[in-house]
Amino acid sequence: MITRVRLASVAFLLLLASATVSYAQQSDSTSSRLHPGLKPHTGAVGGQLGVVDLLGGGDYAKGARPRYSFSGSFRYIASPRWGWQIDPWYGWAGYGVNTPSSLVDPAHLADTDKNAYLVQMTGANAQLLWFHTRGAWTWHLGAGPAIYRVWLENHRKVVKDPVTFVRHRDAYLGATAEWGTEHFLKSLPSTSLEWTVAWHTAFAKDDKHFPGGYSDNPQFFEIRFGAHYYYDLNPAKKPGAKPAPLH
Repeated sequence: MITRVRLASVAFLLLLASATVSYAQQSDSTSSRLHPGLKPHTGAVGGQLGVVDLLGGGDYAKGARPRYSFSGSFRYIASPRWGWQIDPWYGWAGYGVNTPSSLVDPAHLADTDKNAYLVQMTGANAQLLWFHTRGAWTWHLGAGPAIYRVWLENHRKVVKDPVTFVRHRDAYLGATAEWGTEHFLKSLPSTSLEWTVAWHTAFAKDDKHFPGGYSDNPQFFEIRFGAHYYYDLNPAKKPGAKPAPLH
């Protein structure tokens, strides 16, 4: 666990350092402007595939192994510096072989490890975005609230708490933050390819319903790659165009 946290921290710091170097190489007198394909009052739709790791969350994180994630997005550019986006998101985690389980599954009393355990988290988040553009590259920082549904499975069945017999499956408020960079294609100036580093957590701690274990806030660290397509939400009218008559 400590090793994975360190590796994740190093990856984030390296990406942050690359952004800092890229910024430093630009003249301070050069004003920051959005790429022409990312001008104010434009929207964007996109999708990304990634790899996630459960790096925090008590019982959820112990022995967790990286798995895949998916993120969609609708993004709105309000100004050269600010915008917002809404992202549906899904991520999950499996466990290493023979990782001891702190919970006794009432449906599988003989299980003492997490070999057949899965944690899944899905939902959506809303983020305020800050942009910085240099040439064909645009960097952004984002953060905001989220709502996630979290459930714990063993042998593809939702696990019940051994004390209260409440199923480990519910919706919770959460939070997310991300940092990414996108590059606009010369041949398709309205399309960008984007790398993103993100963090997701669900406030799922509930000692009342889950005293038998897995009462904590799962935290996923994610690296993903995908594309966005930008389009003008307020297209200019053609010269000489007349409004349609009202009937």
